[in-house]
Amino acid sequence: MKLRYLFSAILSSALLFAGCQPDTHESFDNVKLSQSYLSIPEDGGSVEMTVTSNEAWKFIINEKWPEVVTFNKDADGKTIKAKFDRFGNLINDAADIKEKTPSWLAVSVLEGKAGDTKVTFSAEGTVGGREIEVALLAGNNKQFIRVRQGVMEATAVSCKEANELPEGKNVILKGTVTAIENTTYGNWTLVDDTGSMYIYGTLDKKGATKNFASLGLEAGDVVEVEGPIGSYNGKKQLVNVMVNSITKSLVKLVSEEQTVSKDGGEFDVTVAYKGESILPSVPQEYRSWVSIVDMRTVKGIPTKIEQNPADTAFVKISLQPNTAGDRTGAVAFSSSKGASTSSVTYNFTQGGAIIDATAAEINAAEDGATVYRYTGYITRDTGSDYGNIYVKDATGEVYCYGVLNEAGETKKWKEMGINVGDIVTVTGPKTSFNGAPQLKNVSVEKHIKVTDISLADFRNLPDDKNTWYRISGKVGKSTENGTKHDLENYGNFALFDGDTQVYVYGVKNGWGGPKGEFGKLGVKEGDDLTIVCYKTSFNGLIEADGCFYVSHTEGGSETPEPGPGGADYETTLVYMGVDAFYDDGIATINGVSDVKVLKFGTSKKAGECMVMIPAGSTKIVFYGIGWAGKDDVFTASFATFTQGEVTLKANPGATGNSPYTITATGSDYYTIEFNVPIEEEMPLTLKSTARCIIWGLQAKTE
Repeated sequence: MKLRYLFSAILSSALLFAGCQPDTHESFDNVKLSQSYLSIPEDGGSVEMTVTSNEAWKFIINEKWPEVVTFNKDADGKTIKAKFDRFGNLINDAADIKEKTPSWLAVSVLEGKAGDTKVTFSAEGTVGGREIEVALLAGNNKQFIRVRQGVMEATAVSCKEANELPEGKNVILKGTVTAIENTTYGNWTLVDDTGSMYIYGTLDKKGATKNFASLGLEAGDVVEVEGPIGSYNGKKQLVNVMVNSITKSLVKLVSEEQTVSKDGGEFDVTVAYKGESILPSVPQEYRSWVSIVDMRTVKGIPTKIEQNPADTAFVKISLQPNTAGDRTGAVAFSSSKGASTSSVTYNFTQGGAIIDATAAEINAAEDGATVYRYTGYITRDTGSDYGNIYVKDATGEVYCYGVLNEAGETKKWKEMGINVGDIVTVTGPKTSFNGAPQLKNVSVEKHIKVTDISLADFRNLPDDKNTWYRISGKVGKSTENGTKHDLENYGNFALFDGDTQVYVYGVKNGWGGPKGEFGKLGVKEGDDLTIVCYKTSFNGLIEADGCFYVSHTEGGSETPEPGPGGADYETTLVYMGVDAFYDDGIATINGVSDVKVLKFGTSKKAGECMVMIPAGSTKIVFYGIGWAGKDDVFTASFATFTQGEVTLKANPGATGNSPYTITATGSDYYTIEFNVPIEEEMPLTLKSTARCIIWGLQAKTE
């Protein structure tokens, strides 16, 4: 038995008598424990201890206890790491945390006062053993308590049984090594007759990490491993296993995996073997397009150094042409000697045609090597250097996780000149993350720049079906000759900006959508509508053609009163600013939904910005300013701001839910300037992450 498991066995015996033994952890003058090693039966139950302290104390709460915490991904798709104070308490913001679930070990109290406090630990029944160490803090002193349930001795099980056992159980597995993914930490898959188990981390002979190569493990070897059951994204795995034994495989792949032409044809695979023979076979699921057409073998030549060399087989494999997307295939090889048999699998990819697909088709497709071509309108950029964007067509929206530049490089997105509101054609494979579909590491096949333009300037453009513009206006009936009004089907109408109008000749419900379904969008006369189109003309009539829908705001004959939501107000204002000022879109703050959020400034520097309101009689409504941390929790730290000669100041301690309204008139832009200083009384916990925000900013042109 290995040293670390011998120690665990001795300790597990000692725990049976923990109540009669002196405290083996350090004891302090201000806090003492009746016992620091506790044992709960495997069938479940509880155990009690007493904390004696001359001051208040509390348990340290981290990411493993009393709740197990999982974390969200950051903008680059990486899991956010746990953060702790100097005592070990978890201090991550709420926005970092994805989910909390109760630990297997429950406790009756989390803190106590000076004096004696009885603490009860309890657990439900389990199979096998598990343990956890928790700590409590009194003053600056930490006391550790180790609680074990059951016996930590490893049990020999099959892969199927291991996948059904709870986390923390130590098991012994024996099977064949396949799919080695990381040769530093030792991440690979073990397969037996009942199923498979992913191995996340393999220790070397001395129990050290990051030394997997020293073990000499290869695909096809039969190994016995020992370690605890863990999980990742709900799937069981063994973590940091020890290798008890290795039986070298009788067969080894010499050829590396490859990609074969979509035209099909033949290619060779070289295999070394030490059995009496080599047997290649094609799995049933690939036999319609994969076949073995030839094999020749060469005997190994014995030498003084290698008296039993491996023989070599050269196997010729034939593939049928591929008329679909990329596909993967495999050929299995086995070799036997006496009662021992070893098997390995050679995997390969056959290229295929790139499949044109819609958002709905991509999101419903299986994950795999098939490459899809997709065109749509960029609705959102997460801000990552990798280029994590949302692209929409008439059938739905696709999340693109990573955009490569022309050289195939990552993290070049911000240099590519592609922006939200542009049209792109991308190609890439369909994958999923946590069950959510995505295209990963896409290449940009085509990029169409979309330019914002006023209706007046649009009318003066030359006809050009290759240049795209984004126009907005109020939906109405055209007063120009030769026009047709049709909101129910094709979307023929006029957009108005004051007295200026442009006739819209048909609108699709999104990029690539069918004609004649505009009525499904529910757009009515008087609504404010944004579309993308190009400029054409017919018999002297200026037209917006090739149009597709972007967004609309419901209008009407009555002007709605301003409210905290953004449904009744345009949010397409023009923002200018300095000091990291940015538009953070629509959010819910203080229970108020669909509000426009602007952020600017950093924690140790004043921020400035300007808001330019469109021309005309315009109303701007805002609900408050203050500080917010990463989780956008709005605080009551207000500052004074000035609009022209008018100074407005929110009442300290208010929630900011009462709106201020300013009406601007004129033929040009109307500017409101904000200059928000740092609030020194701002909570210290926000100083490193806080930004000044203006929220509920809305405008409506009357």
